[in-house]
Amino acid sequence: MNTEKIADLLLQPVDRVGYYLGRYGISRDFNRHNLIALAMTEKERLEGELKVLELRVKIRRRKLLKARQDLEHSVSEWVNANAPEPVSSRFNRFLAQH
Repeated sequence: MNTEKIADLLLQPVDRVGYYLGRYGISRDFNRHNLIALAMTEKERLEGELKVLELRVKIRRRKLLKARQDLEHSVSEWVNANAPEPVSSRFNRFLAQH
């Protein structure tokens, strides 16, 4: 069975409900085309929201990495300026390894 036949089989009840709703004057907007359009619109909206979230995560990560680099630089400068030579040399070797 191909997908078109399966989709048609699944959408026949939607057509039937839409027919009866239209027949009794309740709504003429309930049909397979509007249902598919609604599903596609929601899919696109969700994809857009996911991209926004991914962008926010990237921006936050970038800010955190920048803050980490700034902190490492500040600590390194402070240690080199204020710590004795054996401590600062060990510290600098540690930073070079990581």
